[in-house]
Amino acid sequence: VLESAKQVIDRLKQETDDSGLLVKGGAYNRRDWCDNVFRSGYVTYDEGLYARALYALGKLYEKRDDGLSREYMRQYEKVKAAINDVLWDEEKGYFVNYKKDGFTEDNLSIDTVVIPLFGLTGTGYFDMTAYQKFNDGVMIDYIPTDEELEESFRQLPKIDL
Repeated sequence: VLESAKQVIDRLKQETDDSGLLVKGGAYNRRDWCDNVFRSGYVTYDEGLYARALYALGKLYEKRDDGLSREYMRQYEKVKAAINDVLWDEEKGYFVNYKKDGFTEDNLSIDTVVIPLFGLTGTGYFDMTAYQKFNDGVMIDYIPTDEELEESFRQLPKIDL
């Protein structure tokens, strides 16, 4: 299974540009979870899933192939940064739906919830209540320490491979 996941991610990497983001090609591309909507370019939902898959593979390879693990984590960090640089709309205060050739679909969409759900918002993990409080100025962004992150990771279920 792990080798199959590696092959899928390595194939998807062929669809990325210099930013590390997936570029969904074609004007009428339905290869998406929402197959009745045509989206192309940088699709936030797809970018979030791709970033999380890179992270998961990086973690899964930690004890099997340290070099490969580091490479997937490097790619993950690059994609995470690009998601925040390219798909975050500072004025609106949320991640846009998708961007393509100068066009931005900037509606607030449930599709983009994978970004805070997977911790791709730069520094914090947000639920929708916290997200609203942050936008209202009630809450500030908090950068957890490495020790706090490690403690959180220790609480995750262990998986034998």
